[in-house]
Amino acid sequence: MKNLFVLCCTLLSPAVLTQTYATNVGLGTIEQPINLVTKSDPASIPLGAVIYESNYNYGVHPVISAARPCRHGAMVWKGGSELNQNLASVFGIFVEPKDPSNVPYDPVVIRVKAWKKPAYSPYSKEQVLAATLHCLLRSVGASKKHPLRIEVVAEDTEDAAWAKKYTRLYINMDEEYKRLSTPTPVPGTRLETDHFGVTHVVFTKNTTKPKLAKPDVMIASRLGGENESEGTCVMIPVWTGFTKQETKLSAAVLPCGLYYDLFNPGSSLRADANVLPSSDRYFRMGHGAAGNTNEVFLDVGGVTEHDLAAALYGIILTTQPTAEKPLQITLRPTSWEHDKLTTFVTANGWKKEQYGGSAAISCQFIIDPKNGKLTRGSLPQIEIKKTNRGSYWTKDRRAENPDE
Repeated sequence: MKNLFVLCCTLLSPAVLTQTYATNVGLGTIEQPINLVTKSDPASIPLGAVIYESNYNYGVHPVISAARPCRHGAMVWKGGSELNQNLASVFGIFVEPKDPSNVPYDPVVIRVKAWKKPAYSPYSKEQVLAATLHCLLRSVGASKKHPLRIEVVAEDTEDAAWAKKYTRLYINMDEEYKRLSTPTPVPGTRLETDHFGVTHVVFTKNTTKPKLAKPDVMIASRLGGENESEGTCVMIPVWTGFTKQETKLSAAVLPCGLYYDLFNPGSSLRADANVLPSSDRYFRMGHGAAGNTNEVFLDVGGVTEHDLAAALYGIILTTQPTAEKPLQITLRPTSWEHDKLTTFVTANGWKKEQYGGSAAISCQFIIDPKNGKLTRGSLPQIEIKKTNRGSYWTKDRRAENPDE
């Protein structure tokens, strides 16, 4: 093994929700237009999902334009550095529902501030507005009976000239609330989803082929209500900064932020979008390469097999292993015995071995980039799913078989 990078960390998080509320508190996802500064693709903008916690999904749409912290190194350019990865936020484009509890039945205002565009960005305000609008439309079900009225309000007269064409009624569902194949279009754009399940807004008037800037890490984040009964993990794309290149894959075991508590910030269901970080969990991660095989080594303790399997799928999705360059994952339990990894030990492809003088288990993986399915290796206790939009999530088998 060569070029091995090792990361040791003890992860802390605030207390989880312990009070009882007469509410329906749950977690969901919503997308933001991603700011990659000098690494932006001028022909497209990626849409990155984040996690929100809310009461009956009220007030979630302003998250589209909320600041998105770059937690793993800064994004640098010749004029300085940038830590906000939300293009809407840095361009001064804000989503403001007239009634946050009544979307799409009441109009949503998209306000374009009279701000100068960042000097480092290749995009126009109109392109960022279009990407922001796509994030909003993809989070709302609007039919002919209940269309979504979007009102674009520009503070600058020059912006108002191009912005007025986006003020209109938008429809993306039929009356049975099934997605339309041809929804109301956003002028000059189309959508394209990459191998990681991330959707990009592609600008059709741009003559260059879009590069579709790929995420650095796909991180598993658990969804559910107060008892997390849904048993699902969604894959959240994370783009790291430019100043800590060695932490890209290792961000899979670090807190990533990207969590917006709209209900009670002082006592969240969970403090972070990453399923792994917690005050009682310790991870030591290494990654490198040996010949034609990528390698990941993970010392781990105190995590359930369901969460561990989902997190490993995020790592596999990140590395996109092929038959020519497979991925070898080695697990070494730290604070628990191998009998706590029963389903891993007996799962197809996993084998016992020695690593660093300790007992370990390992498995080799290959993924089909077209559907995200494993063609070599296995992850116990979860099923891999793909939405109609192309994004990935995992489902715990315990949701159907609670005794697993």
